[in-house]
Amino acid sequence: MRYPSDIIPVCVDCANNDQEICKRCAIAYCKHFASTIDFHYCANCLDDFSVVETIETKTTEYTNEHGVVTSRKRQMAKNLKLTGTDWLFAQYAIENLTDEELVETIEYHRNIASLMLMERETRKTEEYKKLAGIKVRVITKEPKGDGKDKAPKTPKQKKEPDQNAIFAALQTLLSANMTPEQIMALGGKKK
Repeated sequence: MRYPSDIIPVCVDCANNDQEICKRCAIAYCKHFASTIDFHYCANCLDDFSVVETIETKTTEYTNEHGVVTSRKRQMAKNLKLTGTDWLFAQYAIENLTDEELVETIEYHRNIASLMLMERETRKTEEYKKLAGIKVRVITKEPKGDGKDKAPKTPKQKKEPDQNAIFAALQTLLSANMTPEQIMALGGKKK
């Protein structure tokens, strides 16, 4: 979040409350103008940072003694790379920390990471609760033929849906960052 330089980064509501002084520009700011990456800085001073995510794929082939491929194993991993001048600045600043400052900084960021991970899990749980009411239809097609050799059809019994399969399918859809509306569209239903 970058704000114009003519804006004073303290809200009217926060003017008499807690304020921080930015470690880089030394301007007072409130929690609404803090950087989302590191709360020790205002949003203007810590905005050149990004995470580049790529998917790495590795295929391993297993052969027998004759050199014939008997099986293949495919592994996929997410590769995250931090970029930006603010990230480089942080890397160089770490080298200048004392042992005590290192311990304090590690614990500070570990607690922030813990709170953020709990918040992410809470949001996922809420999303799962929203998706719990969505019904999933599985459409199967019968094989085509001339119909002469077919045995008479017997009425099919209704099968109970496999809850584990439904939950796994929902997890897959959520990991693809799909909204409930997009998932509903896949099922052919509209809200």
